[in-house]
Amino acid sequence: MPTPLTKPLVCYHEKQTNTQGETMIAKERIQEVKDKDLVNVCERLGIELQKNGRNYVAICPFHIENKASFTINTQKNLWYCFGCGEGGDTIKLYMKMKNVNFVKAIDELSILA
Repeated sequence: MPTPLTKPLVCYHEKQTNTQGETMIAKERIQEVKDKDLVNVCERLGIELQKNGRNYVAICPFHIENKASFTINTQKNLWYCFGCGEGGDTIKLYMKMKNVNFVKAIDELSILA
């Protein structure tokens, strides 16, 4: 006779839907995407980066400028543009560059190496 389970089996889904029909994504998956190397993501998005000490700089992809004001803090894995005041994490950058919503950004970033 099989041994009874001491804990109930739980089916894990990375995406679930709440009562309003909105897609919910597991916190772990969101954090995994946020932790992706921002320098690598920028390069895949076609942003030409230049090393500047521990960080990187580039011409901001969101406004016209002549001097690089877009910076990546490699310690915090965050970006900020001193020219237009935009900034954020990997997900926000991807959403702005690709003009996609949060769920689509998570899906697409999840498959990047």
